[in-house]
Amino acid sequence: MFSLEWLAMVVALWVTAVLLIFVGPLAIFGPKLSDLRRMGYLQYGSLAHLHAEQFHDKWVHGRQAHLGELLAAPEMEALAAVASILERLRRIRPLPVDRMTLLEITAAAAVPMLPVIMTRIPLKELLRVIFRALF
Repeated sequence: MFSLEWLAMVVALWVTAVLLIFVGPLAIFGPKLSDLRRMGYLQYGSLAHLHAEQFHDKWVHGRQAHLGELLAAPEMEALAAVASILERLRRIRPLPVDRMTLLEITAAAAVPMLPVIMTRIPLKELLRVIFRALF
């Protein structure tokens, strides 16, 4: 019949094919997302730098207000908004899929192969291997 190595290769090829079918088309957006992230960092990073310098000059060097006025200053809200934009830019990835989604697609592709695998490996041994891999 089939060897375990051959069976492992078939399962790996199947999972790879499924990942390529479902995740591969999203790679088209990779260069555009990378460019967007880079340009966003350049534009909003310089804006954040200028705003932080003005804030520092006004509130740290000038000490023009008391603490209550500082917390109510509109500059604080604008500084937080720019920081939020930079945080969103930081989260942009070239492939718009997170690790959990990749694991779910991999599991969905591998589960139908379990009956085939169980023809060569007893269920008890298979569960032991899976639990060792997970924990």
